[in-house]
Amino acid sequence: MALRRWSASDAPSWKGPKSADLGGYEATDGRRVKWGRIFRSSNLARLTDKGLDQIKRLGIRLVCDFRTEAEAAKLPTDSRLGGRRLCAASHSAR
Repeated sequence: MALRRWSASDAPSWKGPKSADLGGYEATDGRRVKWGRIFRSSNLARLTDKGLDQIKRLGIRLVCDFRTEAEAAKLPTDSRLGGRRLCAASHSAR
C-alpha cells in the first residue's frame, strides 16, 4: 500500500519531504490503521507557527524521534511542542 501524500493545497507546513498519513495500513489481525491518526515526518526542528497550529489541530499528542543523538543535537525538535509527550530512540549512527 502506498502512503497517502498531501496535495499542495492541504499540505501541512510542518511536513518534510518524507511526510505522510499512515492510515490504511493493514495490521496482522486484518484491521486497518485509521486515516488521520498516525503521521510520519522528517524532523520537526523548523516548525512555523502555522505548522505548530496544524499539529495541535490534528491532535498529535506523542512525537517519537528516531534520529541519532548526533542528528537530534544538530537540529533539536522544536521546543514549542511542549505539552506533547516526546520519546526518543536511543541509537547511534552506523
